[in-house]
Amino acid sequence: MNNTRKFVFFHLYNDFSGSPMVLTRVVKGFIDKGMDVELVTSKGGILDSIKEHKNFKRHSFFYRFSRHGIVTLLRFAVAQAYMFFFAFRYAFKKNVVFYINTILPVGPAIAGRLMGKRIVYHCHENAWVKGRVYKELSRIMTWIADEIICVSEYQRNTLHSKRHTTVVYNSVGDKFREKLIFDPDKAFDRKETIMACSAKLYKGVKEFMAVAALMPQYHFTLILNIKEEEKNRFLKCNNVKPTDNVNVISRVENMAEYYNKSSIVMNLSNRNLFVETFGLTVSEGLCAGLPCIVPVIGGVRELIVEGRNGFHIDSSHVEEIASKIDYLLSDRDAYVRMAKAAKESSTIFNEKKMTDRIIALSESKE
Repeated sequence: MNNTRKFVFFHLYNDFSGSPMVLTRVVKGFIDKGMDVELVTSKGGILDSIKEHKNFKRHSFFYRFSRHGIVTLLRFAVAQAYMFFFAFRYAFKKNVVFYINTILPVGPAIAGRLMGKRIVYHCHENAWVKGRVYKELSRIMTWIADEIICVSEYQRNTLHSKRHTTVVYNSVGDKFREKLIFDPDKAFDRKETIMACSAKLYKGVKEFMAVAALMPQYHFTLILNIKEEEKNRFLKCNNVKPTDNVNVISRVENMAEYYNKSSIVMNLSNRNLFVETFGLTVSEGLCAGLPCIVPVIGGVRELIVEGRNGFHIDSSHVEEIASKIDYLLSDRDAYVRMAKAAKESSTIFNEKKMTDRIIALSESKE
């Protein structure tokens, strides 16, 4: 009898954000271990970079957000129906594990439960700050899942039920790490603060501009995860006016290049509108040896030890944020000390450790 397990990964929106980026590393880790892997997702994002392999199959469908809410809802419903019915091709195949990335692919999760498949969720969201639909999806997840992989203790604590939940921090890819240049003295001399985020005001875009306006002696770079043609429209529609010391750029393919030009990484998510469950750019910044400034609550807070590798500051306290930036960029000894601590703390984001842990959890027998 063939007891080899097949792992079928389901992901809804394949773009260049954190959750599909992490899933890309996970899928590659399974492939490298010789696992039999299939991926079901939309087209057009980072997951498309996974190369064809003898033990890997890709299945794609169309899904994109729309500026019109009803259109997005209809596309969401169609995608769920597609994945639900697609999942039944595994109905009579034994030893199949459904790996659901984010809480959004509810269709295949329900189908998997009806077929008695092992269901593993990799949960990236805090559903309780995203609205009623997300809350219901989170409840369904805790009812359906055989195992829930959470990205932080904070996120785990937001779940309705903590049954079969395990925290596994997201990793930073080995190839990405190889591109990072650790040189605290040169980083100190750059006087450059960077923030990369999605084009949402709750990510702290206006707070970032307010901090920069207080510090004309330093340089700031804001990277928005949107296309170039969308960037100017976003800034104009939201009345975001960069000062002369701010460079706003659209989505980039090589973030390592920008970390290598920076001194400090910021995450300024507005705690009243949005709470980070992890903070991928912060973990990447730490791997580059860059001190980080992060919110006072959320999973991203767990990555920073106050005063050692960064600071916890409410994003609304722009003067305090400016003060910490000035402290770091005017005291070389303090900066170098914290940069070294940042680099040391980044060992927890090891790619192999993450994938090995996730594989073990996914393979676990019922």
